[in-house]
Amino acid sequence: MQTEVLKLDARDNVVIALADLHQGQQVRVADAVYSLQSNVAAKHKFAAEDLPVGADVIMYGVLVGKAVKPVHKGELLSTGNVRHQATDFHEKSGAYSWDPPEVAQFKERTFLGYQRSDGQVGTRNYWLVVPLVFCENKNINVLKQAFEEELGFAAPQVYRQQVAELASLYQEGRIEQIKTHSFSGGSPRPRSAKFFSNVDGIKFLLHEGGCGGTREDSNNLCGLIAGYINHPNVAGATVLSLGCQHAQMGILREQINKRNPNFSKPLIMLEQQQSNSEFAMLSEAIRQTFLGLMEANQCVRTPTPLSHLCVGLKCGGSDGFSGLSANPAIGRQNFALDLSAESFRRDVSRARTFGFMNEVARLWNAGFARGASFENTVVSDEARLHNAEGLRYADECVRHKVLDVIGDLALAGLPLLGAYRSSRGGHKLNHAVLTALMADRSAWRVVEAEPARRPRVEAGAGMVGGMVAPAYGPDVS
Repeated sequence: MQTEVLKLDARDNVVIALADLHQGQQVRVADAVYSLQSNVAAKHKFAAEDLPVGADVIMYGVLVGKAVKPVHKGELLSTGNVRHQATDFHEKSGAYSWDPPEVAQFKERTFLGYQRSDGQVGTRNYWLVVPLVFCENKNINVLKQAFEEELGFAAPQVYRQQVAELASLYQEGRIEQIKTHSFSGGSPRPRSAKFFSNVDGIKFLLHEGGCGGTREDSNNLCGLIAGYINHPNVAGATVLSLGCQHAQMGILREQINKRNPNFSKPLIMLEQQQSNSEFAMLSEAIRQTFLGLMEANQCVRTPTPLSHLCVGLKCGGSDGFSGLSANPAIGRQNFALDLSAESFRRDVSRARTFGFMNEVARLWNAGFARGASFENTVVSDEARLHNAEGLRYADECVRHKVLDVIGDLALAGLPLLGAYRSSRGGHKLNHAVLTALMADRSAWRVVEAEPARRPRVEAGAGMVGGMVAPAYGPDVS
């Protein structure tokens, strides 16, 4: 069936499986019929023709590999029979054309979007606060704390009360009690009510540029900021400038105009060296930003034709599904665990963190991750693992995700009883779950647990597991 496979370019000699395919199965691409010589998992590829040793492997219409073993038509392409290969970069050599798909069935469909005066439509309604030079990063953080906490956008400060309790003991001279003090477990300060119901949030961006460098550097930075400001999900922006840097307000205005001559969003631009003081600039920034948020709050979601929806995908390297799928060298991993001291030591304790070769090399070149090595990190590229000794577990990557969960959720301060499930999780998600759980005092309680009760960990297709769910209350997995 056509929906089971995809050939990206007429010049390709590989076909991508959109679903799990089985040996002996016949699939059709245009006028060609293929009989599969092996099982082909979703997102993987098979040969569209016989490939002798040394034959080019073509995908996206370009060279992506070389056959190192004979590959039969309909046979799975893998690291066992193909090696990466690419042509040199060169200037555009021809025009590209494509036939748009038939979309008549979606013509009457709509989505609820934020319509901008220039014709763009956003799916979110954010205000942006950004510096023109890194010298203003400190002031951006000052504005971030003030606006997020007072307008109801900040996450609950779960541990502030614990610090306050210890500070109180210190002031009272009860120093020894600090070592054994049991925290009250009371709810943190409730989140402020959200003032602007139609504003999805305020985004505070930081960077390390804008001061020195060349004019090209300044143009590039201002172009990047202009792209953010012009984004349909942005309702307006506040820009802070020192005044003496290369990246000037005039350059930013030029870059915005290049992208959108009809730009009409609220744009607040303040320069510290033109203000009487830093205090005066920040006070004015707060006043004008608040007025801008009032204006942004007047924008409401309205039904909009689907043709206005623009979807961006993050590239996933050479993956046939690009930004929609996992790295094929890691694949689809599942893991479930009944957590105990024994299962922790046996099943997850040795699982290493993992990353991709291009990221590791970039970090090393920048002077970071100096402690990373093949002994403590699983390293892969888009096709294969680079660790000579292989993996400690066949599914080591998902087991390390489980290890992350166990460590992150241990910050609760007590063992948590229940089950925790997560899809494509990480530290950020784990922290968000724990923060939401602890902020809702009705969702958990402290109990005397029986030693035999063990947390349950479940992980499935691209999922990772851990050890936590509330003892009772809403599902936050």
